[in-house]
Amino acid sequence: MIAKKNSRFDLERKRIVLFQIGLMTVGSLTLAAFTYRTPQQMELQERVAAYNAVEFVTIQEDQPKTEDTKVVEQDQEQSQSNVLTQQNDPITEKMKLTKNTEKEPKGTVKGELGIPKGPDMGTIVEIKPDNTIEEYPPVPTNYIGGAAAMQLFISDEVRYPRESIAMGDQGIVYVSFVIEKDGSVSNIDIARGVTKKIDREAKRIVRSFPKWKPAENAYGKVRTRVRLPIVFKLD
Repeated sequence: MIAKKNSRFDLERKRIVLFQIGLMTVGSLTLAAFTYRTPQQMELQERVAAYNAVEFVTIQEDQPKTEDTKVVEQDQEQSQSNVLTQQNDPITEKMKLTKNTEKEPKGTVKGELGIPKGPDMGTIVEIKPDNTIEEYPPVPTNYIGGAAAMQLFISDEVRYPRESIAMGDQGIVYVSFVIEKDGSVSNIDIARGVTKKIDREAKRIVRSFPKWKPAENAYGKVRTRVRLPIVFKLD
């Protein structure tokens, strides 16, 4: 008599499914074993963050056009357009011919020193609004104490997010902010970030900065923009 397997207990048909379930179980246990960290290790890594040297980033770009440069360019374009219009205008040509036929007075009017006098154009005074941000001031802003003091402040102030430690998130956050005339920090923005939690921590660090030495130009203290890279790195 030949023994036959009951179709209800035949596991040969389910061999592939059982193999996949076993493979997933073994993989999950292996991943959990490698990523498991004790609470003491989590607490220690919150305070451990190695930072590279902090330096100011100078972006190589063309100097921005000032308002005076734009006004001069607009005046030049307008004068060129007026010249082209007058050249094509027959009435203007007729006026030129009439003017050239008249006799012009000879000589020039001279002053006491024999220098020809011209129209008094007055003195041009440049007035800048108080809210202007000077991108490249002659005297740049500086952290009081220098770059080494700023790096030490960042190392003491940083609080690495626990979620970022667990996920292994790290990288460089580029923060842009404005130093006001009194040295305070404002207009903090993330130029290029890593994750939301790390970006939020970088903004908090910059917001807690003490007052800087403000930038200056020929008219006094001015507002200026600073771009600072902050490195978040796990050991």
